Amino acid sequence: MQAMFARGMTALVVVCLVAAASGASEPSPKAGEAAPDFTVKMAGDGPATLTLSSLRGKYVLLVIMTKNCGPCKGDIPTINEGYERLAGDAFTVLAVVLLSDRDDVRELVDDHDIVFPVACDKKTKVRKLYGIKKVPTSFLIDPEGKIISRNHGTGRQFQEVEQLLKAAGSPAGGQAGVGELASRSEALLREARGYYQAGQLKAAYARCREALEIDPENARAHVLLGDICRRANMPARAVAAYERALQHIDPEDYAKVSAAYGRITGTYVAAGDYAEAVRVGVRALQSIHEAKYTLRFYGEIGLCHAQLGNRTKALAAFEKFIALYKQVDPETQQRNAPLYKSVLAQQEQLAGSGSESGG
Repeated sequence: MQAMFARGMTALVVVCLVAAASGASEPSPKAGEAAPDFTVKMAGDGPATLTLSSLRGKYVLLVIMTKNCGPCKGDIPTINEGYERLAGDAFTVLAVVLLSDRDDVRELVDDHDIVFPVACDKKTKVRKLYGIKKVPTSFLIDPEGKIISRNHGTGRQFQEVEQLLKAAGSPAGGQAGVGELASRSEALLREARGYYQAGQLKAAYARCREALEIDPENARAHVLLGDICRRANMPARAVAAYERALQHIDPEDYAKVSAAYGRITGTYVAAGDYAEAVRVGVRALQSIHEAKYTLRFYGEIGLCHAQLGNRTKALAAFEKFIALYKQVDPETQQRNAPLYKSVLAQQEQLAGSGSESGG
């Protein structure tokens, strides 16, 4: 995503909004007016934040959307195609998803194979700045930061961009080298994910390997390769792929770090190697410093200790899990509710046994 975002001197920003979102809004900027500046958190593998004014010198299509908006999701294939076809020395795309955090946006990116840069705006400050009443709403912005046009849906604005690039003599998608390679890598990764979802593991594996030959630092490709190997009953290769993914994930991106560690522990548990799952779980706890992400590992470690017959360590891990469970937000509780039920059941069983059968 970072390499793809670097392509282009034109920026297309796409934002999808909720009409019922609360809070006073500014009047929507009109054609010829300056696009209000803002800074948002990015959901990809590149920079953690982005300020709109940093894209000066490029055409920017700003699309404002929400995660659960049907028309917004329906516009994603058009944006993907337009971004891959036109992004280059003079153009790029940025999508801002309202009412969502990084985890929500990353889920949207994975579910819809999004290739263009995407940001999250949980507090909807962009909605207020741009006076958005309906989503999706998109603004085409010129290289000086002024609004060219506004629309609901991006197809017509991609046509505008293509005409502007031709008039300026800028070849669409014209940056050679890194940008083209990144685009090819992402295309291969989408093919690999499609084959994986269809159960065609050999084809998925081959496409994933091709993508990694082009971009060996692509953490998402390493994760998918691990998933493919795990489904193909190759746990050692799966773990190796997940470990390589960890090498290319920002260590402070706890959501991704937690997901990668969780895949490793899950692979070991599925193979019955509970001791190794505990070892990796402890590594995860040493690396992650947010309760909503450490929670699951205390639960998993406790369940693994129970399988190993170590009652004392299992109960200690369960106590930490339950204490954290009561502290985290309701959404995190809901996500971990099945694990919580398993922990309570196992805790009750161990508390009644009163014996230690393992070390």
